[in-house]
Amino acid sequence: GAAAWARGAPVPYRALCDVLLAVEATTKRLEITEIVRSFLAKVLVRAPGELSDAVFLLCNKVAPQYEGIELGIGESLVVKAISQSTGRQPKDVKKAFDEVGDLGTVAQQSRSSQRKLAFGAKPKPLGAAYVLRQFRDLANIKGDKSQERKVRVIQGRLTNAVGDEACWIVRA
Repeated sequence: GAAAWARGAPVPYRALCDVLLAVEATTKRLEITEIVRSFLAKVLVRAPGELSDAVFLLCNKVAPQYEGIELGIGESLVVKAISQSTGRQPKDVKKAFDEVGDLGTVAQQSRSSQRKLAFGAKPKPLGAAYVLRQFRDLANIKGDKSQERKVRVIQGRLTNAVGDEACWIVRA
């Protein structure tokens, strides 16, 4: 089931990831509809102001189609961000991608195999609205060294991701 959160609190990105994982685990259309309906009903009760954010993230969009906003992030940038956030060599990330066929899975495997640092604070849980804002900010990065800046933003999100959040961030 989706991660719980208190009424009035922001929608945790973890809850959205749980929904995506449940949807991925079934091919039954009615079951998928019920999983998404149930989640959106919880959002409506607990954080109604974030309903549109949740819908955008579930649809893997950052804005309405008519706005024509694209993230502009290619495979090579994602490979670089995974490499920088996990300490794996880019060639190893690329090789894993060629074998697995899904960079989200590669990001998740890379994170789970990396050594955990013995110091530093546990990352603050990601909020769904915050993740969507980050995606929108990514889409607006233009100009000189924009690719490097995009990699840094993605790397930051991957570093702060918990559980399988890295997988869904990369897939988005």
